[in-house]
This record gives sequence, C-alpha cells and structure tokens, in this order.
Amino acid sequence: CNPFQGGSFYEKNGMPYCQSCFQGTFATRCAGCGQVASGKIINAMNQQWHQQCFACSYCRRPFNGGPFYEKDGKPFCEAHYHNQSGNICDGCKCSIVGRCVDALGKKYHPDHFVCGSCQTPLGTSSFYETDGVPNCETCYNNMYCPMCGFCGKPISDRCVSAMGKKWHVDCFVCNSCCNPFQGGSFYEKNGMPYCQSCFQGTFATRCAGCGQVASGKIINAMNQQWHQQCFACSYCRRPFNGGPFYEKDGKPFCEAHYHNQSGNICDGCKCSIVGRCVDALGKKYHPDHFVCGSCQTPLGTSSFYETDGVPNCETCYNNMYCPMCGFCGKPISDRCVSAMGKKWHVDCFVCNS
Repeated sequence: CNPFQGGSFYEKNGMPYCQSCFQGTFATRCAGCGQVASGKIINAMNQQWHQQCFACSYCRRPFNGGPFYEKDGKPFCEAHYHNQSGNICDGCKCSIVGRCVDALGKKYHPDHFVCGSCQTPLGTSSFYETDGVPNCETCYNNMYCPMCGFCGKPISDRCVSAMGKKWHVDCFVCNSCCNPFQGGSFYEKNGMPYCQSCFQGTFATRCAGCGQVASGKIINAMNQQWHQQCFACSYCRRPFNGGPFYEKDGKPFCEAHYHNQSGNICDGCKCSIVGRCVDALGKKYHPDHFVCGSCQTPLGTSSFYETDGVPNCETCYNNMYCPMCGFCGKPISDRCVSAMGKKWHVDCFVCNS
C-alpha cells in the first residue's frame, strides 16, 4: 500500500508487507482484547492471550499462572466456574469441588448436608424430608411419627389405627396371648386390645351358676349374674322363672328348701314354716300343728305337760298321769299327801268330821 519506511518489511507467502498491514492481516491476536498479541503471551484453550487479558470471564481477575476452569469456551476462576455450573453448596453458599451431595433439588458439601433438627451430618445416608427440610431417622421419628400404643416406639411405616391410637402392624395383637386378631375383630379393656378368648377368660362376666360367660338373657340377683336356666334352687335345681327365691349362705333356694336349710320345718306336717312358729321340746311347729299327744287339741302357745317327749294338755295329763285325790276324786298335779294307801290334795287331807 505504501513504500516501506526505513526499509523494513514482513514477508508472507513470498510477498512483502508493511508492519501495519502484516499485523492487521496475519498477526496473532489476543483472545481477550482482540489486539495483536505481543510481549509476554499465554497459550491457553488453543488461543493466545496477553498476560493481563487472561482472566476470569466473570470477575476479570487475571489468573497470573494459577489454575483456571473452562466453560463454554470461556475461562473462569474456581469460584465463578462452580457458580456458572450450579455447584454451590446450599449449606455454606460456597463452590463445591470434589464430592457433592445432590438432594432436595440442591447441592451440598458432604459435611454440610445435615439434619435440620440435630445438625448431624447426613452425608449419603438415608433421610426423611419434611417441608423441604432433611431430617435424620431419629429426629423424624421423634418429631413427626406417631408412637405405637403397645411398644411406645415411633411408627415410620404402615400402621394400624384403633382405639384412638396408632400401632405397628406387628404390635397390634392380643395383649394377653400376643396372637393376631382373626378377622380383625377384637375387644378393648383399659385401652388395650384382646382376642375374644382372652377377653372372656379374663374380663367377661360369668354366670354364677355354671361359671361360663354370661350371654343371652341374663338375670341380676344377689349381686351376681345368672343365665336364666341357671338361676335355680341350689337344692332341687328347679329354675325360679321369675318367681320368688330365698337366699342362705350366698345361695338361692326355693321356699321349701330354704326353710329346710334354715331348720324351719314343722315337726307335725313336715312342711316348711312361714310366719308364726311354735318352738317347743327342741322342735318347731305350725301353731295349729302343736297339739296334745293324746286328744290332738291344738296347744298353740298355752301351757302343756311333757311326758316322754310328748306334749299333753292339762286335762289329758291329769287323767293319764296324775294320781286321784282320796277325798275329792280329782287328779293331783301339785304337792300331795300320801296316807292310808292313797294320795290326797294337801287341802283335802283333813278330818272327815
């Protein structure tokens, strides 16, 4: 384009060029500033850079011989490389180099991925998520899991809901025999479940007569429960069927056998005594059945005379057992005078003249 100033020129492909045209057409240019690369040149990423131009594409700090990281054909310092790559620890907000934990849509240094409650590092172990926060198994169980109604330990898997509580599937068994409930039915007592057999064997009301579980039509009597057919006289076993009964020594009796058991049997008719009773000669009688052993006149509660265990009215006793007075001819039932081979009333033994 112009004569060579001072006679100096640059040769390319057998042709001469001035300095300006040669550099503008053929000289290597700095990848950073786009100017001709001259002075101290750095070769990196298959390009040439002025030393001051070879810098982080984000913060523009020169690398000065230090390490750099390439992304999309651009150099970055370590921090901004990881920023661009999304490798920033959500715990410390610093870049992640090396091992990384990717959890809950975020990245963490292994030591910074910790339980949101106790701050124990979780690393690569299993964890539980609640509202976007990771928790170790212990904290999750203690804070969010229901407690088993049997063992008292947290339930983190399937459970049974019963009686207002939660239960491990394996813990929801009979509180007595520890067997699972057949068909899912159970009986509750004091907040614990029981199978039918154990519940009836331990808690069910039993018939006071046969000792079996009281079921069907039940009779409440003597502070106990009875099957209708079992509520019967303890002696003759005849059911009362709604009729009256009498209690003795905690047992029910019909009227007849109650009086038998009580000793209230009339010695005259051999039947039970209900109501007024005459107690005489060590025996009991209906008032109409306590009679003179000779004339059968009812004695009731009047006086009588006993001979060889037999009661007699005064008339029969006098006639049969009393001596006759030698003067008046009447029986002597009290003190008497014996004289001349006869018995005399005291008042009758006087001078005949």
